[in-house]
Amino acid sequence: YIYSCFLKNCLEFSLLHKLITRSFDSLESLSTELFISKSTLRRLIRRVNSHLRSDYNFEIDTSAVMFVGDEGSIITFNTYFLKEYYLTSKQILRQDQLEILGDLFKTFSLSPHTVPLNLLDIDKFNFYVYSTLLRFKQIHQFDVVDQELLFFPEFSHLKIPFKRAFNVNLTHDLIFRIESIINNNDFMLSYNDLIASTKLDKNKFKTLKKLNTLIDYLCDTLKIKCTNYDNLLLTLYNFTTLTYGTEYVLFSRYKFFLNSMTDYYPSFFNSIKDDVREILSYTHLEKSHEFVYYLLLNWSELQNALYKFNPKMSVGIYFYTDIYHNHWMEQFLKEHFSEKLSITILYEKQTSITQQNFKTYDLLLTDQPLLEGSHKNILCCSVFPTKEQLSNIQNFYTSWLQKHI
Repeated sequence: YIYSCFLKNCLEFSLLHKLITRSFDSLESLSTELFISKSTLRRLIRRVNSHLRSDYNFEIDTSAVMFVGDEGSIITFNTYFLKEYYLTSKQILRQDQLEILGDLFKTFSLSPHTVPLNLLDIDKFNFYVYSTLLRFKQIHQFDVVDQELLFFPEFSHLKIPFKRAFNVNLTHDLIFRIESIINNNDFMLSYNDLIASTKLDKNKFKTLKKLNTLIDYLCDTLKIKCTNYDNLLLTLYNFTTLTYGTEYVLFSRYKFFLNSMTDYYPSFFNSIKDDVREILSYTHLEKSHEFVYYLLLNWSELQNALYKFNPKMSVGIYFYTDIYHNHWMEQFLKEHFSEKLSITILYEKQTSITQQNFKTYDLLLTDQPLLEGSHKNILCCSVFPTKEQLSNIQNFYTSWLQKHI
């Protein structure tokens, strides 16, 4: 929401929004719309173009007063810009428009062709189609294609609803552009199609080999299975084909997801980032955050084993009660801290904590209050740790972890 507000109140982004959603016949009309002078507009365009060229492979043409460059990159940028600007498609589309796009999405999901839609939700689909329609209104046609329509072989029944809702004449080229997000030579509709394609395309074979290597590494390292291996491989491969550019303008929710997750599993991404970047070497490295996001969401066994990447902190526990209580606390702490701790029970080894223990363990937990404060690595706990004491242990672990990654 904060980023959305920023987009709506920044002159550079106001310019981009106008160029995405409207058509202008001159710089004068655009400058009037933005309430700035023509000279200010030219300086603004130069500044914005310096980023568009390097990051998105297109630019603003001052003669045509529109975006020019790679059409795939333009539509992808428009899609994510509008998605950040409006948060949900319900904020920009009328109910009749939402219903039509909902029917289109159902056509994909109910198609006799098996369509893996786990990379595309209905809201992202709405923004994608709407961005495609806006672009079509500006340039009036896409490249003519002879390729057969896979999902909409008969689309005449959509012409009148589309014209009424979007004021767009639905043509073969336009409907092909809409379905080309998954009807193309790169996106694979099934695992069998993917395997067959690698026999004919060396680049696909290399990509698949890298993905196999990554999955096998995680299976071997974590001693886990991948019960949906085929679907995971298909999803990750298809992700590599949907990379015209970065998936955000200001705020990457995938980067936020990964950074926040790293607070809990700090060693996970470090262990695979070189492999991921090698897989995505042909595109933006920022896409690695999104790649890991889909890797985690589509592999349940991996999520359950992430803690295994974390280094374990050595902890000695000495509760002056009885040996069974110490064993009970050992099990509780292991479960509560998700195997982050390597615990040794000192009670059964000796009758008291010695000076040597202070150096042997990263942390000592005890119910002896007089010991706390004598060394930095001693925490005093109740016979059953309170929430505050558990929080202190977590904070100690977090601090220790920063020194060991």
